[in-house]
Amino acid sequence: MRRLIAAALCLAIAAPASAQPDAPKPERDTEPELEPAPGADGGAGATREADRLFEEGRRLLDAGRAAEACPYFERSQELDPGRGTLINIAACYEAVGRLVDALRVFRDVQHQSEAAGDAPRQQTARRRIAEIEARIPHLTLEVATPRPPGFVITVDRAEVAVADWADVLVDPGMVEIVASAPGYRRFETTITIAADGSRASAQIPALPALAATDASTSPRRDRGRTRLGISIAGGGGVLVGGASVLALLARRSYHDALDDECGGDPDRCSAAGKDRTDRARTRGNIATAIGAVGLAAVAGGLYLWLTAPAEAEPLRSSQGVSLEPLPVDGGAGLALTGAF
Repeated sequence: MRRLIAAALCLAIAAPASAQPDAPKPERDTEPELEPAPGADGGAGATREADRLFEEGRRLLDAGRAAEACPYFERSQELDPGRGTLINIAACYEAVGRLVDALRVFRDVQHQSEAAGDAPRQQTARRRIAEIEARIPHLTLEVATPRPPGFVITVDRAEVAVADWADVLVDPGMVEIVASAPGYRRFETTITIAADGSRASAQIPALPALAATDASTSPRRDRGRTRLGISIAGGGGVLVGGASVLALLARRSYHDALDDECGGDPDRCSAAGKDRTDRARTRGNIATAIGAVGLAAVAGGLYLWLTAPAEAEPLRSSQGVSLEPLPVDGGAGLALTGAF
């Protein structure tokens, strides 16, 4: 289906519309580059599924639901690759603000179209690349020296190579920058950049080395399991306490009934005395059951607590965290420094 649409589109471009009365009408007449291109050869079932996914992605994209459309195009591309599907993926990324990914995909389309001699799509890719390059923000990382071994900077959780520090392409909006190295305190900052080709710079200070006590570790039990064990044991303790009180009250009621109604001999109880002693025994049995459940809970909680796996965690006695203004060009930021 996607191949037939693409073929019909090419014929429509080459000849007058009146010569092609049976050609399918493109869904986006103003943006023919969003029509799919021929994909790679594959099984008929995979191709049909790729067509279905593609059409659903187009429906969502046309409805302004780009975030939902992107996964459909991506899956369609996996099943039956095609340059037209890639163009839709890039357009989808651009619509949701993922300009870095959109630029990367449009560049892939340009290279593939150039290799295949697909001039229309090559021109489309070049135009869209120019449009995104005019909008995409640029970030310069100004890194202080010396830099310790293992020093790494990530921007939006993606590691940035040293060669790219002078010009990092980023998506518009909030940008998270993290600098770290083993044995040194981590540096974090967040800046905001607009989607108008803005250029910003972020200063990365020298990372302070961790003190010996900071770098050392001490065993600490798994906090989630420890809390659960303590909670269960504590609840069991409450049950045991309540059962003890109930048992004492039941015992007192039993003896009061013996004295009042039975003359101290359970075999000589009146009907009222027998009823009172039976009720006291019932309360005593309930207290015993509650106490047993409480003891089991205490035992289970202690087991969870004492057998919780140990985890190594840095000692934090000399650690600190500070929030400081960060000078940036074209953006505003705060620097959160400390050991994490």
